[in-house]
Amino acid sequence: MLNLKKWISIESGAYLPNKSIGQMMKNRELGKRRRQYGDCTMTASNRNGSFTMAEKANLANRFFPNRDDMISVSQCTLLRCMHLNSDRLVSLSQDNILNFHLRNSSQHYELLNRTDLPSANSNVVDIASGSMGEHLAYTTLDAYVYYFHIDRIRQAARWNLFHAIQPIAALRWNICSSICFNMDDNYLLVVEAGGRISIISTKEPSRYSFQAHQRDISAISSSKVNPNIFYTGSPDGFWKVWDSRSNSNRVPVQMHASRSLYNVANIDSDSQDKYVVTSYTSGTRIDAWDLRFFGNQPFVIYRDEDEATTPFARGMSNKSDFLWRARFSPQITGHRYVYANSSSGNIYIFDITTGETQRLHRHGTLICDSTWHPNISEIACGTV
Repeated sequence: MLNLKKWISIESGAYLPNKSIGQMMKNRELGKRRRQYGDCTMTASNRNGSFTMAEKANLANRFFPNRDDMISVSQCTLLRCMHLNSDRLVSLSQDNILNFHLRNSSQHYELLNRTDLPSANSNVVDIASGSMGEHLAYTTLDAYVYYFHIDRIRQAARWNLFHAIQPIAALRWNICSSICFNMDDNYLLVVEAGGRISIISTKEPSRYSFQAHQRDISAISSSKVNPNIFYTGSPDGFWKVWDSRSNSNRVPVQMHASRSLYNVANIDSDSQDKYVVTSYTSGTRIDAWDLRFFGNQPFVIYRDEDEATTPFARGMSNKSDFLWRARFSPQITGHRYVYANSSSGNIYIFDITTGETQRLHRHGTLICDSTWHPNISEIACGTV
């Protein structure tokens, strides 16, 4: 898995010579790139004179989040938080209230509105935003799925309420837990009890369900580049890659197995479907996998029980930290980092190219969720 470091180094521009921003601007004005005296590496030729993707990522990674700003305080635990389009930030509290914040001209967030979610007297289990940032969908304990446009959030009559999914006969009960959109927001991927997945169309009233795992599914995520690809993980230690174009979804496109002691709790992919990062219910391990090779060994991002073989563990301040919901940093950074929440109130950021670890937002309390802004160097988090 040394290819991971090489690939991320190229995508993030970490291999580029350390030039000042002024020098990079000057080179851009020249149009076609020219090799400068003393440069051991020449950047890719660009006849249009614009920055390459690697150069953009190199610039973005120079401006790392370094300021702690409290946005709001809620009486209940903030379970989820997500960046939306139009400079909006939304958070979900334990009392089923959505809090919308808007970034003002001074780059601070101010409360826009609060909305009580109609959840039929049942708690919200999971919530997801569409890839376009225009729709939200959430699931409840009583097996309902709600789907709506953000601009019509106060018009409950115009929400799409999908009928309660019928209980599985063998279990005599059902629950909708995790949920996510596919890449083009045309389908909702809903996790049901007993290892089943429902694919619900957002354009027409159609639903397809199939058995994905033998045990309950604990993680689901969709591809960021292909609307037909999605990923699932289970407490049985397996995570699978699925293609909705297959005639029968009973057989995954790929299947990988971690150690039996590591139950997959979260899964996330990069923007080109080359690598996947997984975290586990044990909270002591984070792995990165290469999707281009079958049966390969993972690249260990973090492993608590054997610090000597994991350079990232040297940056951990608390060896008993419980880490979860590990994700790749957005494409603007070239996916150079993997960030994860912790039980000690830290957001740990692992630099894949250098092996260094940084900590942000030490609140002294458990962080439930965090989100990295797709276009700027900003990370928002929700705490207990």
